[in-house]
Amino acid sequence: MLREHGVVAANAQVHVSGRLLHPDSIVAMDSGKLFRWTRELADVQAGLPVPLEASAVTVKEEGVFLRYLLGVAMQEEGADAPVKLGGSVGARGMPLMKFPG
Repeated sequence: MLREHGVVAANAQVHVSGRLLHPDSIVAMDSGKLFRWTRELADVQAGLPVPLEASAVTVKEEGVFLRYLLGVAMQEEGADAPVKLGGSVGARGMPLMKFPG
């Protein structure tokens, strides 16, 4: 779906966990390990070498509940970025929100 909407380049090596993570899960990750993984990971399809616990979005009255999708993208030296960052969400927003279920 992300390739279809131009977020991920057609030939990019990308793996997305598929689990919605609570912001506290992201903050709790060791920044030193994250940095080392940026230098040491060789296989995108294996994802990050950490257990990722999904966090359900519970709706109670009106509110906004932030969740993250965590993934890995590899970029060859001198190549274009594999993932489009920033910009307008546009047409991909609603299908992406409905995708996890």
